Amino acid sequence: MIAGVWLRLNDEAPVFLGAGELVGRNPVAGLMVDDASVSEAHALVSLRGGRFVLLGLRGVFTVDGGTTPVRRIELRPGQVIHLSRHAKLRVDDVRLPDTVLWLVGPGGRAEQLASAGTLVTADDGTIRYTARYRSRGLV
Repeated sequence: MIAGVWLRLNDEAPVFLGAGELVGRNPVAGLMVDDASVSEAHALVSLRGGRFVLLGLRGVFTVDGGTTPVRRIELRPGQVIHLSRHAKLRVDDVRLPDTVLWLVGPGGRAEQLASAGTLVTADDGTIRYTARYRSRGLV
């Protein structure tokens, strides 16, 4: 299963976004919003603590008719998120991963792996992990 969220901009077809994808005016955003009052990198879909959240980057939003701007919201099906006066997102579905990979390093320190990454082993046997962005969810 690929983890991610299905978001619908206004009344358009739903779009699937995975962890790390942008919502905004930038043409490379996972969900491009053609609205001058929406920032190029308005918000980010993020997997935090086993839940998908929408994080305001260069913008804020209101949720379910509220008037208080927020920069973080846990995504749940049925929510309506207003990025601007004319741009609203509806959360159609949220699909969480069945499992998440962790890397345990020296001293027992554990880190959750990103949706894509590279493990590099050095000549001395140590392991260094570097994350790289990959769109369309977790694998």
